[in-house]
Amino acid sequence: MNLDDFIVNIFCETDNFMKNFFQPRMLRTRGPMPQLADSEVLTMEIVGEILGLDTDKTIFEFFKRFYGHYFPKLSWRVTFARQSAKLWAVKQHLFKHIAQRFRDTVVVLDSFPIHVCRFVRAKGSKLFKGIANYGKELGNQTFYGFKLHVKINSIGMIQSFDLTPANIHDICMVRELTDGDTGLLLGDRAYLSKALKTELLESQGLELSAPTKYGQHSELSQDN
Repeated sequence: MNLDDFIVNIFCETDNFMKNFFQPRMLRTRGPMPQLADSEVLTMEIVGEILGLDTDKTIFEFFKRFYGHYFPKLSWRVTFARQSAKLWAVKQHLFKHIAQRFRDTVVVLDSFPIHVCRFVRAKGSKLFKGIANYGKELGNQTFYGFKLHVKINSIGMIQSFDLTPANIHDICMVRELTDGDTGLLLGDRAYLSKALKTELLESQGLELSAPTKYGQHSELSQDN
């Protein structure tokens, strides 16, 4: 499939979703409607991310230059960025809607640090004050920021995700991210918990498998 066809397919998928679940007046109870359809903005964001365009500016410039004939009402970058930002909740629902088609009996959980600033500047930083926090990353190094908790299926497709302050332990997010899942759940040592393993197996038929610490028997895994 070439890029032109891919863009059209993504737009059709997104537009159908919006018509079924998010009619324009559901998102805006008053005021003028935007010139760009929400499904157009979402399409450009999805395709842009897949192409490695990770900022609103680069996405806007790419489509304005090469696909202006597909999106003739794409005019101002600031307007595009604001409309995109207001659709954050819709994006989450769209993502979950698509991911449901690829549910698997094997899922994998992991988390990644997102630094707000260098650690030496954290104490005086005003970025995300009261939201970000201190946490531990690989190598037991302390950092200041957030954690991105992600669940993928056996083919590597992201199924669900959540962003938390860095001090939230990985185990705290397992129940939320795996709601409704059955089968096998794979995770690293951060997910070691005998109590959690028992609860998931008994409540939803999900078997948690995490490597034990060196020299530690699985039945002695930490309880959290």
